[in-house]
Order: sequence, then structure tokens, then C-alpha cells
Amino acid sequence: MGKLSKVLKELDEWKEEEHYFLYGNPINPNLAVIFEKAWVFQIAVKAFGDPHKHLFVCTVGIPSLTCLKFIKTIKAKRLIYLGDLDPTSLYIFLTLSHAKRIPKPKDKPKLKIEYGGVTFEDQKHFYTGSPLIKMDNAEKAVLDWIEKFRLPKLKQETEFLKRTGMKAEIEGICQCWKIVQGDGYIYCKFQREKVKDFENYLKSKFSL
Repeated sequence: MGKLSKVLKELDEWKEEEHYFLYGNPINPNLAVIFEKAWVFQIAVKAFGDPHKHLFVCTVGIPSLTCLKFIKTIKAKRLIYLGDLDPTSLYIFLTLSHAKRIPKPKDKPKLKIEYGGVTFEDQKHFYTGSPLIKMDNAEKAVLDWIEKFRLPKLKQETEFLKRTGMKAEIEGICQCWKIVQGDGYIYCKFQREKVKDFENYLKSKFSL
């Protein structure tokens, strides 16, 4: 196991399980959305899941080899990835784009996939009232690796993470989950009354 995968394993992001979740049309969807987190996938399925038109996939973190092989077979008009504004989520975007669990800067992308995750602008407009979270050293090491890819479309996002040392997880968007911080702990409290706002946020990402 290489140095990078050891760092990801330290973050509890590098898993050997082969499972992932699917909902919708796997043959010829108009839109395929790939989610990092299961709870976002579940909300999207309930709100927008049209089994005849769309395909929703949840990688449950860094996609397994089996998941990547399946994603390579998707023939959709649009392919979008939705995750957090943090180094791990940007790394997942790279793995999907390159169809490899450990892509290298010299590799060429193999899939045309749009980044629809939390952006620099999102955290300014939709993250009000939710605290940013401090990145640890392992996450900063992943960010250093991502910077080697020189992603022009994610320049603002990588610069924000580098400059502040803070991250914005999707749980805080529209305060669908209220992120509570205390002495030595962080937990999320689900707020059902905010779900509609979060659905509208997702809708803007999918252009539905």
C-alpha cells in the first residue's frame, strides 16, 4: 500500500468493501449523478428519482474497483459528482475522472464528469450558520496531492482549503444537518424542516 492510500486509510476513507448503491435507469439515463454520501443519495432518490430517466449512484466514500468499473459503463448525457468541499471529496472526484483508485498527475482523465459538489461560492451563500471544520494533517497531505493535478475548474476550492485550513461538509448546506461542536467532539443533528431547502439546493446542482 502506497503512502497516499495509507493516509486515506488513516482518515478511515480507504475501504476494501466492494458495495455501492444504485437507483434508476442503468442503460441510457439522461442524467447520472454520483454521490459520495448515502444520506444525500437517499434524499435525492426520494425527491427526484425518476427510474426511467435518471441514474443515481452512491460510492459510499472512495469508490471501490467494482464501483469504478460500473461507472465506466454508464452511457449518460450528463455525469455529475456531488460531494463535500474537503480534500477527500476532491480526491474522489479525481478517482472518478481517471477511473482509478489512485490516479497520478501524469494520467489523463478517462471520464467526462462535472463537479457538482460543494463549491467555494456554496459555502458563502448556503453555509450560513454552520461552522467550518478544521482539517487535520492527513487531510492536508491529501490536498497537497490534489494540487499536483492543477485543476483549473476547482482552483477556487483548492485555494480556499489551502488558505484557511478549513473544510465545508455538505451536512451544513442549508443547515439540513446542524453541525454541533463542543469540547473535543463534533456531531450532526438532523433538521427535517430544512430538507426542502436542501432539495432545492440539489435541484440547482442537477438543473432539474
